[in-house]
Amino acid sequence: EQEEEEEEGSTKPLVIVVGAGIIGACTAYYLSLRGYKPLIIERTGIACAASGKAGGFLARDWSDGPLAELSSLGFDLHAKLAEEHHNPWEYRRVNTISVQHDTSKRKRVECSAAEWITGATSRHSVLGNEETTAQVTPRKFTIKMIEACLKRGGELRRGVVTSLLFGDDGDSDNMNKDISGCNGEGKAVRGVLLDDGSEVVGDRVVICAGPWSNLLSKWGVADAPPIHCNKAYSIIMTPKKSTIDNTAVFIHYVSHELGMESPEIYPRPDGSVYIVGGGDNDPLPDDARDVHITPEGEAKLYEFATTMCSQLKKCKPHVKQACYLPLSPDSLPLIGAVEKYPNLLIATGHSCWGILNGPSTGYLMAEIIDGDVSTIDMRPFSPNRFF
Repeated sequence: EQEEEEEEGSTKPLVIVVGAGIIGACTAYYLSLRGYKPLIIERTGIACAASGKAGGFLARDWSDGPLAELSSLGFDLHAKLAEEHHNPWEYRRVNTISVQHDTSKRKRVECSAAEWITGATSRHSVLGNEETTAQVTPRKFTIKMIEACLKRGGELRRGVVTSLLFGDDGDSDNMNKDISGCNGEGKAVRGVLLDDGSEVVGDRVVICAGPWSNLLSKWGVADAPPIHCNKAYSIIMTPKKSTIDNTAVFIHYVSHELGMESPEIYPRPDGSVYIVGGGDNDPLPDDARDVHITPEGEAKLYEFATTMCSQLKKCKPHVKQACYLPLSPDSLPLIGAVEKYPNLLIATGHSCWGILNGPSTGYLMAEIIDGDVSTIDMRPFSPNRFF
């Protein structure tokens, strides 16, 4: 079967995937299962942004409308991938609750669902159980997806995309005319131009650059929809001894100084505890290495963590980080081919659900590229709604 797959792959079109986050990694992985040998181009590093800094929380049934099918598929694919690959990224099912902490209330309420939560001022509410919620360690997952793709003949190349390359139209006879760096409206995409001046030519170009997908407007797609972003802070702490279990905790934190905040706590299988909360309004930098948490943001998350869990009071954060989450204009991700620009595909705008919907998006993108019938209705996610 593998020999047939490799032989088939030799005739498959070359797909260039821009971005080595979870969306690009899963797109490349599922393409490799279909015999493709995708070329992944990444500026900074695998999972260098949100895909390496997210909490990794997964929920089967928390989404409504078109996202419901995408999320359910993503949840099931995560379980399937963990089983097939012997789970090196620490996938596990979790229980999920919400609690409230109000600093104006002195009385603490025992949290029977997670006894290690010692700072609740209200009874807990159940949001999910081991049938409906789970977690992964996103960086480990993303790296393994790319490694699996590379083992099947894919390639990973470091490079900074500065423009798309365009041809006159969608016909292969006209794909060699270079009009890179100008407005490519109505032109077929034939590859990308890198900052070292090299041209990388392929049959399809898939933009999976998270919030940096917004650069499409500078790469020749002048009418590309704006991809906005929200910044999130996170810290990781590891207590030496703890009774912290597999319960994800969503918190309504009310204080006179901070107002209303919504931090989240995700214990991980390795004994560490991940805490995430809102960030600042700094603009998106060009490079993911320039995304940082502020001292004030770190202090705020530390307050949340130690107030809610007394077992964290004797340890300090050993990871302090920030990332940007990509948002589309209508809050639905863009997944699919752009009719106005033949050979161009986009997969971005997943907001806080990029880890959950990474496998489902990659699976569906591979179906689209391979000309297969989509597993779910993709029309709500079509990028063409903005072109």
